[in-house]
Amino acid sequence: MNTLVVSFISALLSVAATPLNQGASVPKPIRVEREYIRPAVENTWHELVRSSDLVAEVEPVSAAGGEVTHYYGSYKSVVTAYSASITRVIAGGDHRGVVTGSRILVVMPGGKIDRGTYVQHVIVQGSEPLNPGQKYVVALKWVSQLEGWRPLWYYETVFEVQPDGRIRSFGNGPLAREMNGASTASLLERLSVAASAQ
Repeated sequence: MNTLVVSFISALLSVAATPLNQGASVPKPIRVEREYIRPAVENTWHELVRSSDLVAEVEPVSAAGGEVTHYYGSYKSVVTAYSASITRVIAGGDHRGVVTGSRILVVMPGGKIDRGTYVQHVIVQGSEPLNPGQKYVVALKWVSQLEGWRPLWYYETVFEVQPDGRIRSFGNGPLAREMNGASTASLLERLSVAASAQ
């Protein structure tokens, strides 16, 4: 999704997104599709911070499904856009004026979109949807065409903060594996050290 061309649904930009099928009396059939993304993943925290426009702890507030067109209009992808609150800026806070308390739009591949007669559900292998109210530490890239953000290496740079303070990683790259089950303090220390070296 690096070469995105806007074909974005306005509901994705809404702070209070409406859940699919709200008020529908008869559930629509769901068509499940699988998508595979193999992001290029670096091996160091320094590279992760250097390649990111923003590293922050975020808390999704709402979500909406939509579609983006990329590769010069020849391919469409189902995405989920999350309205998320910044609970902590770790690196890159000067980018686009993001501060703690800011609300940002985070776009993730996969999700559900209402196609009229059915709901298309795209599951990205190795990824999971973000849960409203749950905190995540994410490394993000700015996508000007969407006026929003996407995870740097997709699910490889999404770290879920568990209630016990441990990290649950979605990815299988070296950094994700290193942090899976580690403490939040360990993750924040690695990111802070990398950010201070920039």
